[in-house]
Amino acid sequence: MNKKYNIIFASHPDYSGNAKALYEYMKKNKKYKDYGLSWVVYDETNLKLLKNNDVDCVLYHGDKFEKTFKNANIIFFTHDELIAEKMPGQIYIYLSHGYSCKKFGYLLNKNNLIEGDLNYLNKLKESIDYIICASDLWKFIYQDAFDIQRERILTLGTPKTDYIYSKKSYSNLELICQKNLKKYNKILLYLPTFRSGLGRSKDGEFTKNVLNIEKYDDKVLDDYLKTNNYILLIKYHPYEKNKDVKYKSDNIIYLSDDYMTKNLITLTEFISAVDLIIADYSSAHVDFLVLDKPVCFLNRDIKQYKTNRGMILDSTEFWFPGPSIKNFDNFKYEISKLLNDKTYYSTQRKLFVELTFQKNVKNISKNICKYLFESDFDMSSNSKNILMNDIDFKYKKLLAENNNKQRQINALKSEIQDLKQKLNMILNSKGWKIMEKIRKIIRR
Repeated sequence: MNKKYNIIFASHPDYSGNAKALYEYMKKNKKYKDYGLSWVVYDETNLKLLKNNDVDCVLYHGDKFEKTFKNANIIFFTHDELIAEKMPGQIYIYLSHGYSCKKFGYLLNKNNLIEGDLNYLNKLKESIDYIICASDLWKFIYQDAFDIQRERILTLGTPKTDYIYSKKSYSNLELICQKNLKKYNKILLYLPTFRSGLGRSKDGEFTKNVLNIEKYDDKVLDDYLKTNNYILLIKYHPYEKNKDVKYKSDNIIYLSDDYMTKNLITLTEFISAVDLIIADYSSAHVDFLVLDKPVCFLNRDIKQYKTNRGMILDSTEFWFPGPSIKNFDNFKYEISKLLNDKTYYSTQRKLFVELTFQKNVKNISKNICKYLFESDFDMSSNSKNILMNDIDFKYKKLLAENNNKQRQINALKSEIQDLKQKLNMILNSKGWKIMEKIRKIIRR
């Protein structure tokens, strides 16, 4: 194939997040018209959908997968896609899927690593050539979470951040809500993460009410929304087992992952149309903070969450740049203050954005492509150098461990020799010989 690079994109869910944003930028840009850009999807329904929308894609382990994958030079991925398939010479670039307070990777406590996690992490560590993130803070976090060299981590930004400036945000939101939203005074979006799933024990506690707070009543929430003419959008995490907890109301809409996928619209592509986000421990709200818009947190189970899941950099002030809400009266008060006072928690939001994104908040896909494909950066040679340095580091580490073990063995040998000498001295002593004679007399 006469292409500069053959590139595969993959994500979870199919066609989403940072990989989607980067792919769409490259496909629209004439500079990369000679590049082979393909998607590997895991759902056959999505394969048909994407092909109908002019996305060149193949089904994982389908008829055309092997040929497409074999010809790929670069794989951009967001979770753990294709790590078991890596071939010599291929460059794997991890784009991540968000920045949250949750511990992950090797940062997790051993008792919270389910069966197979360590094998997955080891394979991920072997497969990743580069990680692309937004800041030095996350460079340090990823270094420890995946146990890889800092040289492999490039602080260029997160491509999906580009979507928050899209002029289509409001129309995208109306499309997935299937409703005219202009009649409402404010649009609130609730984005709870999952407390259990993926074979784990409960990370936190999810109650059987919509907002997961104390002193709550469905009718009171409904009256509050109607009185203020607010609409509340709720998007449960795909893994959340309690997502069937629903209360029907004209002022509440539950966003469907399936419907969003069908329309090829992801969260970041409508998030700027929202006035306020209600969050907890996920990364879903983080891009929203770039706009300095208000966020509040329903994290009444924070102690349990810290104990069971754990938080990176155990600082609630940093991770939650907005009020923490425990009950419904508190909820109404804080929502009103956040919507009517733009300065409320603005300092905390700006500090969070500065540390999380630095200045990487615009034109991210463009900057990534420029760095990787238009500068003097040589992915293949750098990867080889990093690999050789990694091998040299591991060799020296093993050599040091071997030398340490040899010293321990020598020390044990010396100790055994000393004991032998002491034993011989005892056996050859007069006292020992007299005792042996006495024992023989007693036995008679």
